[in-house]
Amino acid sequence: MLELINTNPGIILSDIKASLGLNNGVAGYHLGLLEQSDLIRSAPAPLDRRARCFFPIDWPHDEPPYRFTATQQRVLHYLTENPGSSTSEMARHITPQYRRQSLDYTLQRLAEAGYARCASGPGSSRLWYAEEPQPAHE
Repeated sequence: MLELINTNPGIILSDIKASLGLNNGVAGYHLGLLEQSDLIRSAPAPLDRRARCFFPIDWPHDEPPYRFTATQQRVLHYLTENPGSSTSEMARHITPQYRRQSLDYTLQRLAEAGYARCASGPGSSRLWYAEEPQPAHE
């Protein structure tokens, strides 16, 4: 687990569990031990505050690294291939197994981080575009 975190800084619990074939309890227990032993750190994931991300204790930055969840990756890939897609269209093609609220939440987090942009479409529709985040000006 420590090697996985060291080679994938910012990895979230669901990805750790999938990579190692663990359930919540076992993964959480061992992550807790690693963090208590000062071998790793954790923080809310930058693009999904509901999740925690894990990174090496010697991570040289104040903020955890940005890592996209599988859903975020699917959404960004879809928007890159299909700019100007509506939320309804994305829900049908990307996340039919998820609730619409999950897609709305994902789009909102991506927009807040500068990876997606929403524009008004015909009627009351909202159209989405993939974006490259702009660096902060000093």
